[in-house]
Amino acid sequence: MVVGGSHRPVKVLIADDNSVNRDVATGMLGVIQCETAIARDGFEAIECFKNDFFDLIFMDCQMPELDGFRATMAIRELESEKGGRIPIIALTANVTGEVKETCTQAGMDDYLSKPFSLNSLKEKVVKWAPAERRKSGVLEPNSSDSGSMAQAVEAQRVEALHSNLDARNTVLDQRVLAGLKALQVRGGSDMFSRVIKLYLDSTRDIMASLQAACRANEPQKIGQYAHALRSSSANVGALRLSGYLAELETKAQEEMLDDVKERLENIVCEYHLVVSALGEEISN
Repeated sequence: MVVGGSHRPVKVLIADDNSVNRDVATGMLGVIQCETAIARDGFEAIECFKNDFFDLIFMDCQMPELDGFRATMAIRELESEKGGRIPIIALTANVTGEVKETCTQAGMDDYLSKPFSLNSLKEKVVKWAPAERRKSGVLEPNSSDSGSMAQAVEAQRVEALHSNLDARNTVLDQRVLAGLKALQVRGGSDMFSRVIKLYLDSTRDIMASLQAACRANEPQKIGQYAHALRSSSANVGALRLSGYLAELETKAQEEMLDDVKERLENIVCEYHLVVSALGEEISN
């Protein structure tokens, strides 16, 4: 489809309160030649929808103030007044039957599990973007140059998988790091270092807040900070740390925090290992 004399790319809104997650998603969507905009919470997502046009929305489910479920319901209500329907894909770390049902009830069309790969993200864009938008760049079935770019990114992740079969037992999963490094090379920007530095800067205060919440035995805050740190940690390859945080988040939701001191000690120790390993990655 030609708009203003040129092909208009797929335009995507990324709604996520986590800066690391937004940067990674933006970089991946850039590789597949999508135009992106960001919203930092549910309220911003609604305002973006009101004031601009998008082909689809990736909506984080758990955001402060107004979560992705309620933001989606608000957008669906606006659509009932003016017509149309924009595809909304949930971004969630918990793809359980209950979460799927909640997504459907809120009016979401699909879901994407975090952390996601370039291929899984591309599959959702191809599935939900309007057909006329897919006939350009890397989303075009017969595209060679742009398509090879995306394939090269994914190939680096596969190569890392085969060279690091015991990735789950290491501080950093090389498959995830390979994906980020490939985005940096192909995107023509220093994305890898930017994402790592953003993680290091943004998680320092979150970790301090998590420790304070654990000392005060505040389940709601513990769950909130554990979720925030868990999500961004997975996106930089700290999957073991992300697993520890997921367990703590679940315990906080269930208010079963008898062993919170021991869990926090493991998390703090692992976090320091992650920080050290990431520092080495960007100094090499």
